[in-house]
Amino acid sequence: MKLSKNFTLNELTKTDTGLPNVPDEERKAFLLILAIFILQPIRERFGRYTINSGYRGPRVNKEVGGSSTSQHLEGQAADGYPEEADIYEVYKWIVEKSGIDFGQCIIYPGKGFIHISLPRCYKPNQQAFICHEGDYLPYSEAKLNEIVGG
Repeated sequence: MKLSKNFTLNELTKTDTGLPNVPDEERKAFLLILAIFILQPIRERFGRYTINSGYRGPRVNKEVGGSSTSQHLEGQAADGYPEEADIYEVYKWIVEKSGIDFGQCIIYPGKGFIHISLPRCYKPNQQAFICHEGDYLPYSEAKLNEIVGG
């Protein structure tokens, strides 16, 4: 099932755990919004964007060590990386220039992916972090350059 021009339901529900990972209709609706309003603009700007993890059912989330409050459980978050662009440039564009409304955008330099989620009700949004050695540091270009040596 196509969710947007370049993203499918299969891409946003795949798992290597071997466990079933089938979202209900409400979570499919969130995945649709995620694909259209967050992932597709990234894809159109930077080319192919591969999803490592999108929706995670409770068993899959537990198996991969996800947080019990993860937006992945609701189909509201995706972890991915660009194949045709520099990950740091993509991340900086998302948080500084894209105009994309998101809940959290977190870059994991050591793991090579970006986590991005839908905006959240009753919680801060447009939160940008750098995950470095297990700590979530507020994003600044200077801090990112210090961590990645750029």
